[in-house]
Amino acid sequence: MRTKTLFALLVFCPILLIAQQKGYYRTPAIHKNTVVFTAEGDLWKYDLTTGLSSRLTTHEGLEEYPLFSPDGKTLYFTGQYEGAPELYCMPAEGGVPKRLTYDYDGYMKATCFSNDGKVIYRTMRYDQLPTPQLMRLDATTLVREPLPLAEASDGCYDEAGVLYFTRWPFQGSSTKRYKGGTIEQIWRFDGKSEASCLTCDFDGTSTRPMLYNNRIYFLSDRDGTMNLWSMDKEGKGVRQQTFSKGWDLQSPSIDAGNIVYQKGADLWLFDAGAATEKMLDVRLVSDFDQRKPRWIKSPVNSISDNALSPNGNYVALISRGRVFVSPAKSDRWVEVNRRSGIRYKAVQFVNDRTLALLSDESGEYEIWTVSADGSEAGKQLTKGTKTMIRSFVVSPDGKFVAYDDKNDVLRILETAGSTAGSTTAGATVKYEYGEAYGGVSALGWSPDSRFLHFNRGLEDQNTQICIVDTRGMKMSPVTTTRLNSGDPAWSADSNWLFFISDRNLHTRVG
Repeated sequence: MRTKTLFALLVFCPILLIAQQKGYYRTPAIHKNTVVFTAEGDLWKYDLTTGLSSRLTTHEGLEEYPLFSPDGKTLYFTGQYEGAPELYCMPAEGGVPKRLTYDYDGYMKATCFSNDGKVIYRTMRYDQLPTPQLMRLDATTLVREPLPLAEASDGCYDEAGVLYFTRWPFQGSSTKRYKGGTIEQIWRFDGKSEASCLTCDFDGTSTRPMLYNNRIYFLSDRDGTMNLWSMDKEGKGVRQQTFSKGWDLQSPSIDAGNIVYQKGADLWLFDAGAATEKMLDVRLVSDFDQRKPRWIKSPVNSISDNALSPNGNYVALISRGRVFVSPAKSDRWVEVNRRSGIRYKAVQFVNDRTLALLSDESGEYEIWTVSADGSEAGKQLTKGTKTMIRSFVVSPDGKFVAYDDKNDVLRILETAGSTAGSTTAGATVKYEYGEAYGGVSALGWSPDSRFLHFNRGLEDQNTQICIVDTRGMKMSPVTTTRLNSGDPAWSADSNWLFFISDRNLHTRVG
């Protein structure tokens, strides 16, 4: 009997281990030994003692931003049970959610509790301007009242009833080291006098204040990466607590000096008393429905880019990050690269035999060339790109590749040979331009490959057409700055440039 039992353990234990897999974890909340977080669009509970996870919600809508009540018995969160994101609550062990708001607002989020036990949540529903506002809500009577603060989006109270809040929400661009007009800053409000800013001496982001041991812990990108910092209640004595490089810390939550937060796809725990952090080994027991093979009923809906060969004999398509080539008069499709783990974003024919692609094969999106039938390995044209390439165009003779990035910098790359299948070592940047006030767009080549045209945005909000002559790599504007021009196209002999322009101006002033 012992032999049979041992055999059963050896057989079934690997299955149990496989069933528990890593996921992508977001918006955690902590109370004592329990962490609640979002994964697969649902709320999950993780026990710090046992290391076990269990699912709390199963609705097909998104449930996120959990917040424990002060006693840990109730869980408040944003859910989409009736469509629009609204505030709900349910027992912390799971149960039927109760709807608390009817704001129909995408900014909905529970942030903290006031000292009298009312939940403070963020909404844009009651402000006359499209800015966030904090509301105080009685979860029993559903009576609510606004806090007398403009543009407040997050916060916490101390024992004296002083609110430490974030002015402005996350501005949404995911720009590293953002220093624009909607910087998140931490303010102090005692309810008696005007609020005062605690972090305005730093022109970057300071957000998500949390109190512990008379110090305010918060997120800031003062060292270039979003890390945990702390300061006293007057904004003095600022100290760095974590030292992450590259991965920003997100969505922190605190309980008795333990701060849980998202870093990358994982959850981490910081002990404020010991000043130590560790990654939580969270694993999900799930059927992972999104990982199962499934039929694509309408694959045409997944096509993200396409290109026609110069003579019209072939078409290249990108669908779900994979590249396919099909003859115009045949149904023999070819998948150019069947290797897994590579995603393609843009495709263009260099000629009937060669494709140019924007591929992440090297780890970053770079421009590659590959044979259209997939018979040869790809060759990398750009290398070491620091800013994500946005678009590219190959000259008809294959000697040049023009591309722009998300910093609105235009570059022209010259390949070593007469085709774009040259090696990386033979491709050099011959021209660079990054001074357009409103960025560059609409890149294109003349049929003889001599001229590159592009649009540049001007400070007066107009768009101007410019060309670059590859013989001297000199840029020249070809339209006026006083009128809006765009959509350029060359004549077949490359002697004329056609475009659309706003030039018929009629005043309506009587």
